[in-house]
Amino acid sequence: MLAACGNSPGDRTPGTTPVHTQQQSTSPPPPPAATVPTLEGIATPQAQQDVEALARGIASQVVYAYADDITTYAETLVCGTSVAAGTSINPPATITLYVSPKVVACPAGLDYLSLTGNLSLRPRLPNRDGDSDPDHLDPAPDDPQRTRAQPDGPPKPPPPKPTPATELDTKTGHGESGSAYYSNCAAARAAGAAPLHSGEPGYRSALDRDHDGVACE
Repeated sequence: MLAACGNSPGDRTPGTTPVHTQQQSTSPPPPPAATVPTLEGIATPQAQQDVEALARGIASQVVYAYADDITTYAETLVCGTSVAAGTSINPPATITLYVSPKVVACPAGLDYLSLTGNLSLRPRLPNRDGDSDPDHLDPAPDDPQRTRAQPDGPPKPPPPKPTPATELDTKTGHGESGSAYYSNCAAARAAGAAPLHSGEPGYRSALDRDHDGVACE
């Protein structure tokens, strides 16, 4: 026969009720909420460490800000996150780090808070020459053997066209000026251009009789 819970009948004090004892289990309190720090512009490995240090149960995952595969995280920077800086976050939670190669500017105008579940919004890496490699992997054009990544940026404008050198009169050294031609001083006066000074349109040494730099005086 099983004994009643609590004190045995022989030990029970007259007039008392048996006490049923129950051991309560205690669970550890949940981790406190953490505030997301500013992670933009930080090297990806460092940003991952900063996230892990927030609180137990908060982790990070890395996603490329561009729709291209990048071979290593070590040479990338954080462009944006799935949770805004300053937001209070409770474990368990995962913060997505959107990263880009250090030598490539982050995508402009990309809303990183809206990228979760819609990665098709990501642009492709800049590739101006249209080959199989994006710009930052192309060697510098002036050194075919160069292996360091070529810095990204807008194409350099073409050099300005050189201004044609002014033809010099071998006798006086005065320059001949183009864009107008007068066969003689009468034509220059008829056109209202006389007198013609050296450097002005239409001036030429053949019209400057005394070679003082002023023709058709």
